[in-house]
Amino acid sequence: MREHSRKNLQDLFVGDPDPLSEGANADQDSPEAVEFKVKSGRIWAQVPHGTQTESIFGPDRWYQAELVLDDDTRISVTISQGAEGVDITRHRNSPEIPRPQFPAP
Repeated sequence: MREHSRKNLQDLFVGDPDPLSEGANADQDSPEAVEFKVKSGRIWAQVPHGTQTESIFGPDRWYQAELVLDDDTRISVTISQGAEGVDITRHRNSPEIPRPQFPAP
């Protein structure tokens, strides 16, 4: 998997690190943001019957996305109804991610 852009999060903020208030390693141990290019993808959503298209994306829904990165790595991202986070899975050497298993309504 190729990384396309890697940035130190501390560097994204205005101003220089202040060793007096942030510690001696303020500019060395900051987390990084890594950006990947997405070549293609699709999203599935579980919605109540008859939901209007403009209302598909909203709170209290279940979603699964398949992302194909520019090196053909496939990533699935699942957001469950009421979740406080997401599940992310990397599918190696798979031509297609299996269809999502929708939760029971």
